Amino acid sequence: WTPSHLGYVWSLLKFKDLVLSSGRDCYIKAWTTDGKLKTQFKAAKQSTLAMLAMGDTLVSSSRDGTLKFWKYKGAQFHLQSSVRSQHLGVILSLAKCGNERFLSTGADGQMVLWDVTSQVHCNTWKLHTDWIWKVVLFCDTIVCTISEDGYTKIWKVGADFPELLSEFWVAHPITSCIYDKEARRLFTGNNVGRIFCFHLDDKWKLTLQQSWQAHEAKVRSMVLLHGNVISGSEDNSIIQWDAHFERMRSFQHENFVQSLLLLSDETLLSASYDGKIKHSCLSYT
Repeated sequence: WTPSHLGYVWSLLKFKDLVLSSGRDCYIKAWTTDGKLKTQFKAAKQSTLAMLAMGDTLVSSSRDGTLKFWKYKGAQFHLQSSVRSQHLGVILSLAKCGNERFLSTGADGQMVLWDVTSQVHCNTWKLHTDWIWKVVLFCDTIVCTISEDGYTKIWKVGADFPELLSEFWVAHPITSCIYDKEARRLFTGNNVGRIFCFHLDDKWKLTLQQSWQAHEAKVRSMVLLHGNVISGSEDNSIIQWDAHFERMRSFQHENFVQSLLLLSDETLLSASYDGKIKHSCLSYT
């Protein structure tokens, strides 16, 4: 897709009938699903990183710890407010927590609860000793955080400090994850290319079912196609895995694969550190 970003693309997001991309050049670009650039706007003074859709509101984060709230109206994104967050530095991930609230995690090991209507923070919790690469909502108030400290943790979020329901530690930083709601499985990837498959029981306890060496470098992003993993890595590859964790198909970028977005059963978008966004056709039989 052209024109590409100047520098890395950090994230891809489906927003209504658009695909949004953000990156090092501080811009958010809005594309049609067939790769035509519809609009673009500068969203930060430093790199634009995570994005989250909350109805007609887009939330974006930046490397300097700022959150911005955008209202989508008349096919354009209009800035509502810019908020200096409670994070001590870069905000790495955003996730819904109900219809009106969302969570942010950052390099400071903190998770912050926000109200999207008032655009203010509700609470701040220190959950890890190092970067929290991603926060994922499982259901209602159950979330998962993964960290540079090697921990995968499952939390129940309430008004007070979140209740730790389960945790699993490995000797390397955990850098990506994806949740399979139907099968109650969690997939995580670490910085040496290994992917772990966990089952979660009805009390959200993690049980390791399988792990395999998927890549030669850090696993940066994963999506699911019919319950099977597609992973992207710093070894510049994207690999589609079958139900037995055997390689089905692979694709290549010229640089790190940072973000993946599944548009349909047959269409995968991938973004890399060289600013390029690619469209790939998948095999799903």
